[in-house]
Amino acid sequence: MSDYYKLRRISDIDFRNDGRVAVIGKIQSIGSKSLRLEDGKNSVEVLFDKIEGVEPEKLYKIFCSIEGKKLHAHIFQDLNSFDMNLFNKIEELYRKAGV
Repeated sequence: MSDYYKLRRISDIDFRNDGRVAVIGKIQSIGSKSLRLEDGKNSVEVLFDKIEGVEPEKLYKIFCSIEGKKLHAHIFQDLNSFDMNLFNKIEELYRKAGV
């Protein structure tokens, strides 16, 4: 397993080969042991052991390990002041440049 978290879109997560991932998205709902995260195009269930100060409908970067077809959250980073539109534009430029 890799020692770092690969930044991935939900649709790009390789549940077989990625060991740890970081995903950015809005939390749609929070249950007692899991939450639903969406990135504008896709959504995924994220398991957690403990969660404090995390709210629905806010933007987070969640650092996770992969367990089967689900993600297990380790760290939540609040990104509510983050410009997601600008991030998407920059990411698209990187993809076009092959970086």
